[in-house]
Amino acid sequence: MLFHLPGINIEAARRLGVRNKTYFVLFALKFGTVLTEGVGLSLLLPVFDIILNEASAASEKPVYWAYLEAFFAWFGTKPSLGTLLGVGFILICGRQAFIYCERIVRYRAREALIRDVRDRGFQGYLNATTEYQEGAMQGELMNDLTTEVERATVAAFEPVTLLGAAVMTCIYLVGLFVLSPSMTLCRLCRRGDRAGAEGVDEEDQCKQQ
Repeated sequence: MLFHLPGINIEAARRLGVRNKTYFVLFALKFGTVLTEGVGLSLLLPVFDIILNEASAASEKPVYWAYLEAFFAWFGTKPSLGTLLGVGFILICGRQAFIYCERIVRYRAREALIRDVRDRGFQGYLNATTEYQEGAMQGELMNDLTTEVERATVAAFEPVTLLGAAVMTCIYLVGLFVLSPSMTLCRLCRRGDRAGAEGVDEEDQCKQQ
């Protein structure tokens, strides 16, 4: 099994015909989307600092500024408003390219999977015994080969979406903790308390009903 997520049956998807290679390619493209988006958003902080003349002119620069200078030194330049905006634009274009490629790969993989499942299903029906063919309802068979196959193939690729969302959440949480650990922790605690209170209210309403 490639990986396990609660409520997601990867083994069933593999029995449908989804290959591990397809999952790997889709997740790599999803990770590229998350990475370029995260780095692009993080560049807004030094851009705002430059606009406010707090990082480029201040005697004590922020900690992250040293990493920026080391990165741009590889290209023989220094971090400035122009270079940061240029890199940010490249990252935005890269993010859109990853999204486009991910959608194309997912669409082609899903269409190929639908065609393969329908071919196997229909071939299995033709190879079945006469008793089964006479007892099987044609309407039910058509429903299985159309609507049910569509639903099954959509669910087969959901693990990539869920895993990508989990990775994106982790990256954003790490970034927020780096910027402000105390404020991030406080916000998470408040969010958890609110979610717990909403859960208690819903439970009380269910008991009253």
